[in-house]
Amino acid sequence: LLFSPPHFYPLSAKMFARFATAAAAAGRVIADNKHRIGAGALLAGGVTALSAAQAQSTKDTLSTILARVKAIEADLGVSDSGKDALANYPLFTPKHRSLMAKHLTPEIYAKLVDRKTPGGYTLDRAIQTGVDTPHLGVGITAGDEESYETFKEI
Repeated sequence: LLFSPPHFYPLSAKMFARFATAAAAAGRVIADNKHRIGAGALLAGGVTALSAAQAQSTKDTLSTILARVKAIEADLGVSDSGKDALANYPLFTPKHRSLMAKHLTPEIYAKLVDRKTPGGYTLDRAIQTGVDTPHLGVGITAGDEESYETFKEI
Protein backbone atom coordinates (compact mmCIF):
# COMPACT_ATOMS: atom_id res chain seq x y z
CA LEU A 1 0.00 0.00 0.00
CA LEU A 2 1.17 3.47 -0.78
CA PHE A 3 -1.00 5.04 1.86
CA SER A 4 -1.81 3.38 5.10
CA PRO A 5 -4.54 4.47 7.48
CA PRO A 6 -3.48 7.13 9.96
CA HIS A 7 -1.76 5.80 13.02
CA PHE A 8 -0.89 7.51 16.23
CA TYR A 9 2.64 6.73 17.19
CA PRO A 10 3.74 7.21 20.78
CA LEU A 11 6.21 10.03 21.27
CA SER A 12 9.73 9.02 22.02
CA ALA A 13 11.20 10.35 25.25
CA LYS A 14 13.34 12.78 23.26
CA MET A 15 10.38 14.13 21.26
CA PHE A 16 8.26 14.37 24.41
CA ALA A 17 11.02 16.42 26.08
CA ARG A 18 11.19 18.78 23.08
CA PHE A 19 7.42 19.19 23.07
CA ALA A 20 7.35 19.83 26.83
CA THR A 21 10.16 22.39 26.54
CA ALA A 22 8.37 24.24 23.71
CA ALA A 23 5.06 24.24 25.60
CA ALA A 24 6.75 25.54 28.74
CA ALA A 25 8.46 28.31 26.73
CA ALA A 26 5.14 29.31 25.16
CA GLY A 27 3.56 29.43 28.60
CA ARG A 28 6.37 31.66 29.87
CA VAL A 29 5.97 34.02 26.91
CA ILE A 30 2.25 34.32 27.56
CA ALA A 31 2.81 34.80 31.28
CA ASP A 32 5.58 37.37 30.69
CA ASN A 33 3.42 39.34 28.26
CA LYS A 34 0.19 39.10 30.23
CA HIS A 35 0.45 42.78 31.19
CA ARG A 36 0.68 43.69 27.48
CA ILE A 37 -2.16 41.58 26.15
CA GLY A 38 -4.43 41.56 29.17
CA ALA A 39 -5.56 38.89 31.55
CA GLY A 40 -8.14 37.60 29.08
CA ALA A 41 -5.56 36.19 26.67
CA LEU A 42 -6.37 32.68 25.60
CA LEU A 43 -3.89 30.41 23.91
CA ALA A 44 -6.45 29.24 21.33
CA GLY A 45 -8.53 32.39 20.93
CA GLY A 46 -6.09 35.26 21.39
CA VAL A 47 -7.05 38.46 23.14
CA THR A 48 -10.71 38.50 24.09
CA ALA A 49 -11.09 42.23 24.74
CA LEU A 50 -9.05 45.38 25.33
CA SER A 51 -9.43 47.47 28.42
CA ALA A 52 -10.14 51.19 28.02
CA ALA A 53 -6.52 52.01 28.92
CA GLN A 54 -5.21 49.55 26.32
CA ALA A 55 -7.56 50.93 23.66
CA GLN A 56 -6.41 54.50 24.41
CA SER A 57 -2.77 53.40 24.30
CA THR A 58 -3.34 51.77 20.92
CA LYS A 59 -5.10 54.89 19.63
CA ASP A 60 -2.21 57.08 20.82
CA THR A 61 0.34 54.78 19.18
CA LEU A 62 -1.53 54.80 15.88
CA SER A 63 -1.83 58.60 16.02
CA THR A 64 1.92 58.89 16.57
CA ILE A 65 2.64 56.57 13.64
CA LEU A 66 0.26 58.50 11.37
CA ALA A 67 1.94 61.80 12.31
CA ARG A 68 5.34 60.30 11.48
CA VAL A 69 4.08 59.02 8.11
CA LYS A 70 2.69 62.47 7.26
CA ALA A 71 6.02 64.08 8.20
CA ILE A 72 7.89 61.63 5.95
CA GLU A 73 5.46 62.30 3.09
CA ALA A 74 6.00 66.04 3.54
CA ASP A 75 9.79 65.57 3.50
CA LEU A 76 9.58 63.49 0.33
CA GLY A 77 7.05 65.76 -1.36
CA VAL A 78 4.57 62.92 -1.66
CA SER A 79 0.94 63.70 -1.06
CA ASP A 80 -2.52 62.63 -2.06
CA SER A 81 -3.95 66.10 -1.61
CA GLY A 82 -3.90 66.89 -5.34
CA LYS A 83 -3.17 70.57 -4.69
CA ASP A 84 -0.17 70.64 -7.00
CA ALA A 85 -0.33 68.31 -9.98
CA LEU A 86 3.43 68.61 -10.50
CA ALA A 87 4.38 67.83 -6.90
CA ASN A 88 5.36 64.28 -7.84
CA TYR A 89 6.80 65.05 -11.27
CA PRO A 90 9.92 62.88 -11.57
CA LEU A 91 13.39 64.33 -11.73
CA PHE A 92 15.02 63.13 -14.92
CA THR A 93 18.79 63.12 -15.33
CA PRO A 94 20.91 62.58 -18.45
CA LYS A 95 21.09 58.91 -17.39
CA HIS A 96 17.35 58.52 -18.11
CA ARG A 97 17.39 57.33 -21.70
CA SER A 98 13.90 55.93 -22.23
CA LEU A 99 11.37 57.44 -24.58
CA MET A 100 9.13 58.12 -21.59
CA ALA A 101 11.82 60.30 -20.01
CA LYS A 102 12.28 62.18 -23.27
CA HIS A 103 8.59 62.79 -23.95
CA LEU A 104 6.96 63.15 -20.53
CA THR A 105 6.74 66.90 -20.18
CA PRO A 106 5.35 68.64 -17.10
CA GLU A 107 2.29 69.56 -19.14
CA ILE A 108 1.55 65.97 -20.16
CA TYR A 109 2.24 64.76 -16.61
CA ALA A 110 -0.19 67.33 -15.16
CA LYS A 111 -2.82 66.25 -17.68
CA LEU A 112 -2.48 62.52 -16.96
CA VAL A 113 -1.57 62.38 -13.26
CA ASP A 114 -5.16 62.23 -12.00
CA ARG A 115 -6.27 59.52 -14.42
CA LYS A 116 -6.80 55.94 -13.32
CA THR A 117 -7.72 52.85 -15.22
CA PRO A 118 -10.82 50.96 -14.04
CA GLY A 119 -8.36 48.58 -12.34
CA GLY A 120 -6.84 51.46 -10.36
CA TYR A 121 -3.56 51.77 -12.29
CA THR A 122 -2.13 55.30 -12.23
CA LEU A 123 0.43 57.21 -14.27
CA ASP A 124 2.84 57.28 -11.33
CA ARG A 125 2.75 53.49 -11.14
CA ALA A 126 3.16 53.21 -14.90
CA ILE A 127 6.32 55.34 -15.03
CA GLN A 128 7.88 54.06 -11.80
CA THR A 129 10.08 51.50 -13.58
CA GLY A 130 11.46 54.11 -15.94
CA VAL A 131 12.16 56.51 -13.08
CA ASP A 132 13.85 53.89 -10.88
CA THR A 133 15.98 52.30 -13.61
CA PRO A 134 17.31 55.12 -15.78
CA HIS A 135 19.85 52.92 -17.57
CA LEU A 136 17.19 50.64 -19.02
CA GLY A 137 15.15 51.39 -22.08
CA VAL A 138 11.92 50.55 -20.24
CA GLY A 139 10.22 53.81 -19.47
CA ILE A 140 6.59 52.98 -18.90
CA THR A 141 4.64 49.83 -18.20
CA ALA A 142 1.01 48.94 -18.80
CA GLY A 143 -0.65 47.68 -15.64
CA ASP A 144 -3.72 46.44 -17.46
CA GLU A 145 -5.36 46.50 -20.87
CA GLU A 146 -6.99 49.88 -20.27
CA SER A 147 -3.59 51.52 -19.65
CA TYR A 148 -2.98 51.86 -23.37
CA GLU A 149 -6.09 53.95 -23.87
CA THR A 150 -5.96 55.84 -20.55
CA PHE A 151 -2.37 57.04 -20.99
CA LYS A 152 -2.21 57.18 -24.78
CA GLU A 153 -0.94 60.78 -24.78
CA ILE A 154 2.42 59.62 -23.53
